[in-house]
Amino acid sequence: MSAATEEKAELVFELEGMTCASCVASVRKAIEAVPGVEEVEVSLPLHLARVRAPRPAEADIAAAVARAGYVARPRAPREEGKPLAEEAASAARALADVRAARRRFLVSLVFTLPLLGLAWSSLAGLRLPPWTAWAQGLLATGALAGGTSIFAAAARRARRLGASMDTLVALGTLAAWGASWHALGNGGPLHFAAAGMIVTLVLLGRYLEARAQDRTGAALRGLLDLVPRIAHRLREDGGSEDVPVGELRPGDRLRVLPGEAIPVDGTVLVGSSEVDEALVTGESVPVLRGPGDPVVGGTINGRSPLVVRAVAVGADTQLARIVRLVARAQGSKAEVERLADRVSAVFVPTILLIALATGLGG
Repeated sequence: MSAATEEKAELVFELEGMTCASCVASVRKAIEAVPGVEEVEVSLPLHLARVRAPRPAEADIAAAVARAGYVARPRAPREEGKPLAEEAASAARALADVRAARRRFLVSLVFTLPLLGLAWSSLAGLRLPPWTAWAQGLLATGALAGGTSIFAAAARRARRLGASMDTLVALGTLAAWGASWHALGNGGPLHFAAAGMIVTLVLLGRYLEARAQDRTGAALRGLLDLVPRIAHRLREDGGSEDVPVGELRPGDRLRVLPGEAIPVDGTVLVGSSEVDEALVTGESVPVLRGPGDPVVGGTINGRSPLVVRAVAVGADTQLARIVRLVARAQGSKAEVERLADRVSAVFVPTILLIALATGLGG
């Protein structure tokens, strides 16, 4: 059976190496070139690609992304009853991205601040010792070291004869940095401060972007925290056992104690209690639930214990669907973002051609 006729599935890939809209366009183009691919959705904030294609094409898609200069790791299919590992991983990654972006920005900032002080003092006409010019060079080198991720991304694209916004930043800052070292021996103008400041500002922008994405991811983490990790499952002999929520199956009978979150969507068998359903309905007043009434996973039991029969568990619960909708909304794009992706595909090559023409003409 050919790739075109095989049954299609939604494949999810974790992506590494994307830093701008131009990267998104490159990844999408690489995936769309794989036979059998029908739909492609690439999210820069979530570093995810969702592809509708035959499952055997998974390896071909990962290889195509690798040839484009990026890394794509397939995620395992969602299993029945399995907790929301995909969404939890995305939320955790957003937090890790914030910490990494902040660290890179602070490294660059530590060198850039004194560098700007020396450069501006010179521009203001202050007479500085000759060694301060060399100090500017060393400080600029430290500032650029904080942006190694930018230069590494540009190098990966260059090895595959591609370009991105990282290419423009890397070429501009390295040109200013190299020309300034050359000028130290010739008495020419120094541009160390410009190189350091550009890298620092780019890293600041990426840190702020990561923080914004983490704030959005906090909504996911808040929803995921509503799901208890342990449930009290009743045995046939009337006793109970504590089991991980991922081991629950439809039909299991569960005891939910006062103040606990209900771990599954189900039906009350025994007991009556007020249940806080603000998560689902937005209603701030708890609702009385008794035998035969439905309850939703993640809602909070009130004053009395309940015995609940599981109807939907894990990824099939209403809470799981809400989390997936939130995650999908984060990864979706407005029309202006799609326009930016199309423009970025030609913007970087155009700028490089203009720069080359200017250099040759000069």
